[in-house]
Amino acid sequence: MEREHAVCSLDYLTGTLATAYKGMITALVAKDFCIMEDDTAVVLRGTILSMPEGEYHASLMREGRELARAALSRGLFEFEVPQDALRGTTNLQIDVIQRGRHIGTFLLTREKADGFFASAQELSREVAGIDFRQRTALLAEKPGLLQSAEKIISKIFSTKKDWTTLSDDLNSFSKDLFWFARDAFYGWYDLIVRFEARACEKVDVRERDKPLANLLSAIELPLEHEEDHERLRTLLEIWLEGVKTSSVSLSSRIPHVLKVLALIGERFPDADLGPLQGLLIASLKNRAMKTPALPERVLKALSVVMGSDDLAALEPYREERKEELILNVSAAEAAEGERSPDALLKRIGTIALSLPDDAAMIERFFSAAGKNLTAASAPALGAAVIEMFSLFPELSPD
Repeated sequence: MEREHAVCSLDYLTGTLATAYKGMITALVAKDFCIMEDDTAVVLRGTILSMPEGEYHASLMREGRELARAALSRGLFEFEVPQDALRGTTNLQIDVIQRGRHIGTFLLTREKADGFFASAQELSREVAGIDFRQRTALLAEKPGLLQSAEKIISKIFSTKKDWTTLSDDLNSFSKDLFWFARDAFYGWYDLIVRFEARACEKVDVRERDKPLANLLSAIELPLEHEEDHERLRTLLEIWLEGVKTSSVSLSSRIPHVLKVLALIGERFPDADLGPLQGLLIASLKNRAMKTPALPERVLKALSVVMGSDDLAALEPYREERKEELILNVSAAEAAEGERSPDALLKRIGTIALSLPDDAAMIERFFSAAGKNLTAASAPALGAAVIEMFSLFPELSPD
């Protein structure tokens, strides 16, 4: 091609999945997309990330008319069409097809007929401004890690994200980067923290334990193994900023959070942990307020049909204990700015240990009910069991 010039060159071109498509592909993202033309022909090419095995075709469409069709080889597609085929058009689309089934579409648009094409799909706020090309360039000599990175990029662009899986993938990827491509780990770190925190916000409250563990692991690993103090400080600042500007709840892994805070204190005694401590206390308070408690009317009814030992086993779960717990958390909150960080963390740890285990509450309740079930006690126990059902929506997954 003579006098070749670019009509479009995008690091990543994002597409949309067909509404009716229910298969394995969760996102359409093409890397290294470009359109090159000369006086007679136009070539469009790109590589769709993370395409599962199978027979796929791409169809270049203009105003409902197919201009060209190409088989996909490992996600790579390439069209060559006469230069006149695109003259005057401001909109193009590339349909991805598997055995006659429409998977999805890349939409292209340009303001002027002789201008540059750009993606017609607006990027979400989650990915806007992220330079993925720069990050993948760090892995140019690590093909295995590059493949993992591109799978993650595809999931990040997906409009049908499985946030738990993305969090786990990021956790595994970040560990591989840390041990086998340390410079790339630093280049990817802000993105890892951003999406680990986002996963904590997005998953159902009953599934947040694992994403939170992954978010904590993102700083725990370098705190334990990075020897370059200044580089580690950079990571810590990114992590602290990512956590404190999120709406992450830390209540499901308080001992783990305290361990991380202790590690930070050891490596960086001058670190400002105030915002993180405040978030921890707020999470603790929220959990304390939402902790299920045995209604007093239930305990009063049970006192007539149960022995003292069984009643004592249920004592930690009564409403009075919950009220005491909330008062203790409020007192820690009020003293946050007055106590030393070590003393405050110790106090939080003590409160955390007093948080009742609702799984144990349910187990003890039904064990005691079964042990004391007789013809005479059945009405009172039956009423108590019915009252317990009202607590079930508040219980943890355990």
